[in-house]
Amino acid sequence: MSRALKPCVLLVLLFLLGLLFAFNSFFANYGNKVAITQITHQSLRPKLTEHDGLYSAADMNKHLSFLRKGFRRSLDKYDASRRNFGKKFNDAVENEPLHILDLSEEILQQKIVCKNELFLLIQVHSSPENFMSRQAIRLTWGSMEHFIGNRQQNNGGKFRSWKTVFLIGQSSNTKINHLVKQEASIYKDIVIGSFEDTYRNLYMKMIFSINWPLDQKCHASYILKTDEDCFVNMGNLLNWLSSYHEANGTRPLYAGRVQIGTNVIRDNKSRYYISKKDHPANKFHAYVSGGGYVISGNLLPLLVEVSRRSPVFPNEDALLGSLMHRLGVQPTNNSKFLPLILCFFLYGEDAEADSFRETHMCGLSRQIILHGVRDKSQLEMHFNSALLNYFPTFCSSQTNYDEMRDQCEDE
Repeated sequence: MSRALKPCVLLVLLFLLGLLFAFNSFFANYGNKVAITQITHQSLRPKLTEHDGLYSAADMNKHLSFLRKGFRRSLDKYDASRRNFGKKFNDAVENEPLHILDLSEEILQQKIVCKNELFLLIQVHSSPENFMSRQAIRLTWGSMEHFIGNRQQNNGGKFRSWKTVFLIGQSSNTKINHLVKQEASIYKDIVIGSFEDTYRNLYMKMIFSINWPLDQKCHASYILKTDEDCFVNMGNLLNWLSSYHEANGTRPLYAGRVQIGTNVIRDNKSRYYISKKDHPANKFHAYVSGGGYVISGNLLPLLVEVSRRSPVFPNEDALLGSLMHRLGVQPTNNSKFLPLILCFFLYGEDAEADSFRETHMCGLSRQIILHGVRDKSQLEMHFNSALLNYFPTFCSSQTNYDEMRDQCEDE
């Protein structure tokens, strides 16, 4: 090696060491979680150099700085919400005595504006008191403004419009109901049902979810139902759903994590109890786990009709499966929906949390819906996925991260 080249090599090595130090510092703030923010313009995506398809170091440095600053801005908005509106919800939960439920017609009159026909309508089932869970979703995947990538929005030149709405029942705490009304007026993304929001009434929320879009003329090609403690990777969802739509747009879709041969719980002390009167058979028809599933929008009128002449029972997921069975629509399994949910069902939240900790972020970022992601963790997961989306070489290895299995499936 010539003497003229040695200073250049030394400078390159020093730069790479500095970049490695920056990466280590960046990751250290959140353990194995990476703090970043959304990219809203295609021009911000790192450009490739002419040599070996590698990213420009200058581009990488620029984008890492951009992502870090954006993540801090999102955290600041989240913390500001917690100090202000979030504190009001906490105070209402802690200090307000419970009253006899008095359904307010005024609070039920909130309307959702759906401009033209949507490609995707997202319905997030939420409890009235969980304002911060809703706010975390608004600041991440629940808002087109905070969408992690622009390129997924341009599938073959076709713009995929979508909207997120929170479905909430009534609280027995009158202060909470009043705060929800204020929240609905501010964000205009809440639909409130005329039932008490309890676990046993979740089947009512499911029935409500198939009725209100028709009542308010909010039309969409597809409906995603998920929960406030689930993370949705919108880029992966839109890519998968767009591919399905192009190939099978007229076929009815009912997709997610399919459950087959599930026993009906007859123990009247269980929260999952269903009587013989409500459901005579000892097993449910095949259904999709309620943490996240997609159905075709044109199924809504049929579901409403069949629900009015079918027996109902207090299990929202299995009830929808029963209605789909009556329509002749079979569920389609997608392993990227709720990949760790079996650990939760078998052993509870701690086991599910252990599965998260033992799963590489590259694997998590390839999924569509993850259960057990709450509040500020929504921001972390959203921005982790954005980083790996825009810097795919982070996950370059022989490991097949697409084939992520629930460790509880082998037990």
